[in-house]
Amino acid sequence: FNSSAFLLPNGFQPDPFGISSPFLHMFGSLFSRIRGKIEMNCPRFDRLKPVFRVVRTTSLRVGSRSFSSEHKDELQLKGVRLAEYELLVCDMAGTIVHEGGMVYDVMHKVLNAHGIKVDMREMDDWHGASKESIILHYVKQDATEEKQASHFQQRVDAIGDSFKKEMHDAYFGERSPVKLIHPDLLEFFDQIKSKGIKIGLNTGYPPEIQEALIKHLALSDKVDGYISSYQVPEGRPAPYMTFRLMESLGVHDVRKVVKIGDAARDMQEGRNAGCGLVVGVLTGIDDGEVLASAGADAVVDCITDLGV
Repeated sequence: FNSSAFLLPNGFQPDPFGISSPFLHMFGSLFSRIRGKIEMNCPRFDRLKPVFRVVRTTSLRVGSRSFSSEHKDELQLKGVRLAEYELLVCDMAGTIVHEGGMVYDVMHKVLNAHGIKVDMREMDDWHGASKESIILHYVKQDATEEKQASHFQQRVDAIGDSFKKEMHDAYFGERSPVKLIHPDLLEFFDQIKSKGIKIGLNTGYPPEIQEALIKHLALSDKVDGYISSYQVPEGRPAPYMTFRLMESLGVHDVRKVVKIGDAARDMQEGRNAGCGLVVGVLTGIDDGEVLASAGADAVVDCITDLGV
């Protein structure tokens, strides 16, 4: 298996600037990783976002033609079987759970209800991130020095509690659209486990929401472990959730781990962890160009399209 076969197809067409589209995908992947590192370590990252947005959009626009039409099929998993691996680390919302992106609607609603004015478009920058980190970011951005000294943690806790309540009502109420991403998902998981492959779930949700979702969707007996970004030092794109699942499930070689997700941060997490295979799915929030630029080895329509 050679992951470069998916991202560097032969016979590409030159782009208007005389730079190959595969080169731009390589650049986009490297650029996305640099962005992730800066985001993790720079407290003033929000000031740099417009620059990153312009550069990423430009590189994707130039390189998207060959990805979208001529070579999209070369990003499929041809001949690769999951039986070669020991652990699948699966994101939840948009990857194995259909919820229509409600989590970002709820976060936007809660932040504004607590007096933090946030444009819905800003949520695009937080796909796949720890929801705790989103709250911390906006409270810090909104806080004066006086507020930060006396009421900062109280405000973070209050917003976090509101978010959990609103999420629970949205996900588990009578009109909830939450369901498995595909009717055959449970059967797919059974096939995976029959090959001796372990299944771990990770998420940016609070643990209470993650556990309630697993129970609600009858996944308790189908997965071997799960972890929330609230339970590790940092969420995606940091690799800690993947490492914690490896530790708890007895997997020693990260090259035997497959990371699957629907967001660029999922791909960055897999790359930062050193996973043997990083797969993007098109059932969630980010499109194929974004997933490829973030480091996906392959992009498939749905997790159930992967061959066992």
